[in-house]
Amino acid sequence: MPFFRPSTRRLALIAALVLAPSAAHAFDRDAWTGGVQSDGTFQLTCARAGCSPDTLMTFRRRPARAVANAAAYDGLIAGAVPELRKRGITAETTPAVRSQLGRFTLYRATRTLTLPDGRRQYYVAGMLVGDDYSLSLTAVAPTPDLAARNFDGLADYLAHHPPKFPDDR
Repeated sequence: MPFFRPSTRRLALIAALVLAPSAAHAFDRDAWTGGVQSDGTFQLTCARAGCSPDTLMTFRRRPARAVANAAAYDGLIAGAVPELRKRGITAETTPAVRSQLGRFTLYRATRTLTLPDGRRQYYVAGMLVGDDYSLSLTAVAPTPDLAARNFDGLADYLAHHPPKFPDDR
């Protein structure tokens, strides 16, 4: 049976299929540019041609074990709603979902923002909770699928490639 005979080409194909990251979670660091804001938030915008101008991702370092469960995360992100209302923005938020991502626990919620002019933005917010530190992260985009894809890619990347912070030695 020729198919079962090992060949370098077949082994390389199998390795590529097994080891390649899922397209849904791929994050191309070189496609994003940005910097650190005065409050320590890293703000990233897509620098690739064809990116939506309304696409933004952020992440910020938080204390270790910053939230204990999904209900606590829901309470944390609910605090932004009154400020949004003051600016004429309505927000519909799904309950947070808990999952494991590497050595982190991920809490994630999706929010649909309706702006005063009627436009909608889709916002995925989450927190990677770890024993050494936690990271809050967001992805905003003009479509729910794009916001989710960007968030998933950034969360996966940060869980496996710890960022260097200015106060790290």
